[in-house]
Amino acid sequence: MRTLCWFLAIYVLYELVAMVQDATEAITGLFVAAIATALVMAAWRSASIDVQMRWRYLSHLAKIPVNMLRDSIGVLWWIAQSLTGKTHLEGYFMRLPFKLPQELDPHDRGRGALAIYGISAAPNSIVADVDARGELVIHKLYASEQPASSPEWPL
Repeated sequence: MRTLCWFLAIYVLYELVAMVQDATEAITGLFVAAIATALVMAAWRSASIDVQMRWRYLSHLAKIPVNMLRDSIGVLWWIAQSLTGKTHLEGYFMRLPFKLPQELDPHDRGRGALAIYGISAAPNSIVADVDARGELVIHKLYASEQPASSPEWPL
């Protein structure tokens, strides 16, 4: 039953995203859904790590859509400014303290997965590494003023 639910969910999402207009696309969607369902089922069978969530962790999920919208608008603005030549996009890494999940605690693993997803869901930030010293390494973009010339090459 779980396999059928996954298949139907993936197929419906494909139909909505691809805006299917003819039978060929619908048949392609069936194949895409079948392949994706097979991958999901293989992942379920081979998963040996137990991850669980506490209800209080889920309250943090409410912040994610707001962060995604804010970052999407900011990144689109920066891209538009960069295309016009007014700014230059640059990236930087930052480190945040992070309590590493304990090996055998499934709730602690769930907390870690939720924190990484919450940071990486917004388009302006992505977790690049979970450092063994207890830090998250995060990559972010920012817009800087486009220099008219550099000291090395004053053109």
